[in-house]
This record gives sequence, C-alpha cells and structure tokens, in this order.
Amino acid sequence: PIWPWVRENELSASGYALTDSWGGNGLYEQNCNVWIKTLNPVNLPVGNSLYLIFDSHLYTEWNFDPARVEASTDGNSWTVLWQKSGRWDTWRKEFVALNDYAGQSLYFRFRLSDASTDEELTDPGWTIDNISIIGGVATANEDNVNPAIPVAALYPNFPNPFNPVTTLSFSLGKAAATSLKIYNLKGQLVRTLVNADLLKGEHKIVWNGCDDNGKAASSGVYLYRLESGDYSRSMKMVLMK
Repeated sequence: PIWPWVRENELSASGYALTDSWGGNGLYEQNCNVWIKTLNPVNLPVGNSLYLIFDSHLYTEWNFDPARVEASTDGNSWTVLWQKSGRWDTWRKEFVALNDYAGQSLYFRFRLSDASTDEELTDPGWTIDNISIIGGVATANEDNVNPAIPVAALYPNFPNPFNPVTTLSFSLGKAAATSLKIYNLKGQLVRTLVNADLLKGEHKIVWNGCDDNGKAASSGVYLYRLESGDYSRSMKMVLMK
C-alpha cells in the first residue's frame, strides 16, 4: 500500500474504526491501491450460512474507485468476494457469503483502488468497523445500520467525463422546494434541470448536454448545484466531445 490504513474515532460506528483517509475525513490519494489484510489465515468453521460481516461507510467515485473484500488461501492470489463504489455514506451492515469456503483457512483483504477523474470525488473514501465472521441466519445486506436519509445529499454524476449525456443523482430527506441548475465556470446559468417541489427520496435527472435554449453546450468543466431547504452544494463535471 502507499500508506497504511489508520485507526480513528471521529467517523466510526462505535469506538474506533479503520479508514484509508486520515481521520476519516480527508481525501484518499488518486491512483492509490491501499489495503489491510489479516496477518494470519482465519480458520472457517464447517457449516451453512457462513458470513463475513462488517459496517461500511463509503464515498468513492462511482464505477471508477471500487472498494473490495478479497480472500486468498496463500496470501498472494486474491479472489474478489464483494465490491462496491459510489456514495453510501451512512453506516451500512454488509454481508459477504462464505459458504463456498467453509472448513478452509483464508486470508482476508479490504482494498481500495483508484482511477479517479476528479480529486474532489475522493472524499472521504472508505471506513470499516465491527468486522466479524458468523454462522447462522443473517439479515439481507439491503438493510442499513442507519437507513435515514440526510436532509439532502448531492452525488457525483455518472458518467464523468461524459459526451453528451450524464445522470445527476441526489437524495432528499423530506419533501421540499428544490432546484438543480448547471453553470459554466464564469458563473453563468446554462440549464435549469429542476425547479419544483419534490418528494422525499432518491432522484435521478438526465442532462443531455444542451442549454435552456436547446443549444449544445461546448466542451469544458461545468458546475451543477443542488438547493433544497437549507442545503446547497455544487460539484464539478466535465463535458468532453
């Protein structure tokens, strides 16, 4: 790894957690390939319904910077058991089925690799907590440790860079008057995508690369800004023709 993972207590489900970014609130390095792994193999019991369980707090660039759980019988050749990327920045209980490895001795590795196109999307990275292996019945991994949606949250667009269509996603914790607008780097309004009262939940809006007059926007960097209640946030995207 480029640097070791660190223990911190600012961003943790309980007590201390492990994070790839200092304090759990910093950026992870672009083009990084960082991991933690067990020093010795873990002897898995024989039986059904065997799971590796951990709490995960994740915010990486969607489809570019995957977080992975990997297993190995020799500590050298690794098999991916679980993979995720994007914004999942409330604590979630993740379940990785180990039934195919029951009775074996395995090394486990938690790895984050980066192929980012935008440094701003590398914050805060991946934090994990409460790692354990259990046998028996487990809850499906769609159940969240904390399922509450924040007041609002703006997510990285995908794809980015794009030509000429991209999808902008955001969440609302409650119904509210909401606007989603696109600006150029001069601060000039290019396109109003949303200006309406929206319901609580997840929302996805497609931008076709055109301005409010239907004219195709030129290549370059654009800002998209979400405003909903007291929440406002801007993020960058790149139109590349």
